[in-house]
Amino acid sequence: MSKSSEIVQKIQDHVELYDLVSSYLPLKKSGNYYKALCPFHDEKTPSFYVFPSTQTYHCFGCNKGGNIINFIMEIEKVNFIEAINILAHKYNIQIKINKQEYNSNNTIKDRLYKIYTLASKWYHDNLYKDTNKKVLEYLQNRKITTEMINKFLIGYAPDSWDSLIKYLKDNEFTEDEILNAKLAMYSETSKRIYNFFRGRLMLPIWNESGQIIAFSARTLENKSENKYINSPETIIFKKRNTLYGLNFSKFEIQKKEFAILCEGQLDLISILQSGYHNAIATQGTAFTENQAKVLKKFTNSVYLCFDNDKAGIKAIKNTINILLQEEFKTIKVIQLPNNKDPNTLIIENNNAIIEKSIEYSLEYYIYIFNHITENKDLYNPVDKVETLHQMFDFLIKIKNKILRNQYISMLANKLQLKEYEVFEEFNIFNDRKNKNNDLSIKTKNSIIQSITKRTTEEELLFILIKNIDKKE
Repeated sequence: MSKSSEIVQKIQDHVELYDLVSSYLPLKKSGNYYKALCPFHDEKTPSFYVFPSTQTYHCFGCNKGGNIINFIMEIEKVNFIEAINILAHKYNIQIKINKQEYNSNNTIKDRLYKIYTLASKWYHDNLYKDTNKKVLEYLQNRKITTEMINKFLIGYAPDSWDSLIKYLKDNEFTEDEILNAKLAMYSETSKRIYNFFRGRLMLPIWNESGQIIAFSARTLENKSENKYINSPETIIFKKRNTLYGLNFSKFEIQKKEFAILCEGQLDLISILQSGYHNAIATQGTAFTENQAKVLKKFTNSVYLCFDNDKAGIKAIKNTINILLQEEFKTIKVIQLPNNKDPNTLIIENNNAIIEKSIEYSLEYYIYIFNHITENKDLYNPVDKVETLHQMFDFLIKIKNKILRNQYISMLANKLQLKEYEVFEEFNIFNDRKNKNNDLSIKTKNSIIQSITKRTTEEELLFILIKNIDKKE
């Protein structure tokens, strides 16, 4: 038996499929097997069956089935090796691997997961201390429920230089490990380490599998320049790859077949609190191509719920560009009234407004068109051409030619222009863009060649002068 087969067998010996599946969805006994609504497709009558005697499952609706590892691969959207690691971690199964095969990073990663879990518990416990009543009141004033506080392990980092460090040391973590986790910094002045997060609301960040990998910390002072600071990146935390709340929302995203994408963590929590459990957030920073690729494993449809101020509108446009490049099928924009964010609406007890805003969200194409033409006179030929070119900037990102052509036809209709003229203008615009890109590449190469040539000539001149000096 191969090493990988031995590992699979060991996991299957330790894990009951019924226990595993029931940790993800409710199972109902039916004779010698169990059934449930399938987590892999939308249905009203249960067609998903678990067979304990064979340790297998099968859905008679979508025909997905297999063993323990297949289930994790399918439901967590991971590969075989990742599924093995998830099961080993979940059920505390020790997997022996030859030292030659073992990556030393695994030990570092395990210690990071442990230190973040411990730090998160410490921050969370601090929130409920009598000395921190004002922090808890801050959350209550923002109408964040106790259920959500506990679910997201929201905590508080006291304004102390070394309290967390002492706690982690008492729990057998070294200074190097605390520094490696970016929970502390080293002071050249005092020659000591000090807490990285101080006097801030603490929000743990999870990976897709539900392991804490970092923190986002919010100041309680509204006038502060740095409202949020995130943990510096480590080998387990890359901000550009991470979507906040995905571990909680991924199954609901698959079930509802769309995701609500927010900017900040508290906005996300407010959306969930209003009844929409398919929301995620970008960590309060620009949406990235990597995040789009992660999200596409779970859905092809995204509703954007960003602030409607100048920065929010810019973020919406950039996000739409990325989603178009990654070929998402549905992109909509949720427009909350009076430029308010989700948390403000929750504070005002306006859950119904959030629900209505989601229901009447705009197709990205209409949103962009409305925004571009907001201060334009569409009876003015110059404004019409300007509108065309600004819309082309988005349409050019659509890879599917049939879909793009449909949007171009819609644009011609909206601007009351002849279709063939708009298509001709788009082709000219597209060619110009491609030529500009080619030109920039050629220019760059020309500059590099020029620098290289000049450097070579200078070297030859230097050698010549050196030889003349020698002769003299």
